[in-house]
Amino acid sequence: MQYLCDKYADETPLYPKTPKARALVNHRLCFNMSFYYASISPYTMAPILFDYERTELGLKKVRNALSVFETYLRRLGAKYAAGNHLTIADFALCVEAIEFDLKSYPLVWKWYQTFKREYPTLWDIGNTGMKEIIHFEQNPPDMSHMQHPFHPTRKASTF
Repeated sequence: MQYLCDKYADETPLYPKTPKARALVNHRLCFNMSFYYASISPYTMAPILFDYERTELGLKKVRNALSVFETYLRRLGAKYAAGNHLTIADFALCVEAIEFDLKSYPLVWKWYQTFKREYPTLWDIGNTGMKEIIHFEQNPPDMSHMQHPFHPTRKASTF
């Protein structure tokens, strides 16, 4: 997303040019890549596609990631992840925990609700993908033919 903004939308507020604002967006993108997504995806996505179980430790990591995001939102005091307007940092953070009960994280909950209300078209794009993921969770795909280099593949049911 950073490259696309630099290449095709040089003056977009989605990826601000001022060093301080850009640093905050970059921080939130790095937070997503190194911690948020890394904590949430193994609990939410991996059990759908691979032979993993959801565990208490995995749930603890999800809650920890959401707590950290809650802290960032509280400290910043803004309505979006990196300021008072939407940035590419919000796109990266937006699809990970949609089906998770966020009521214990009031600022994260408010952030999601603000995003949905102010950018319904963008929300619909992400929500379409979430509906597909929900469908896969209810109807796990047969991945037994896949030879993944490090994730154990789920064997087809023999019922």
